This record gives sequence, C-alpha cells and structure tokens, in this order.
Amino acid sequence: MITVAVSTTGNAEELFEALTLAGALPVSAGDESDGAEWSVALVDLRSEPLRQVREAKRIHEDVGCPVVVLIASTQATLLA
Repeated sequence: MITVAVSTTGNAEELFEALTLAGALPVSAGDESDGAEWSVALVDLRSEPLRQVREAKRIHEDVGCPVVVLIASTQATLLA
C-alpha cells in the first residue's frame, strides 16, 4: 500500500477520502516522525499557495520523498 502524506491548509477530508478510494493510505504531513514511511507527499497549493510551495520544498529537502502538488489552473505560473 502506498502511504501518502497530505499537506493542506484547507479541508483534508475530501483528499483523504479520494486517496483511500484509490487504495492509498493517507496520513497528515504534519507528523514527520513517520516521514521515512511516506511513499509520496501531496501538497495542496490551492489555499495559501506561497506558504505551501515553501512547505513542498521543505518536505522534499527534509524527508526526501517525491512531492506531488495539487494546484488550480490559474496557479501554474507559481511552479514555473
């Protein structure tokens, strides 16, 4: 089973439900003590995008797992 660490400033319930339906085990990215067990981190940039970009970089540097970002179509320039 894939463990997905979720970082969001919004409501994580929908993300957790979707990941569970997809067969993943979602966990909160707030607890890095489990970071070694994370397969991937999902960082939601739709709310507070600049803060969450920094969080994505921090997770990648500190934990070392791949990071996938969730963005709104209007936020693509943040990643350029």
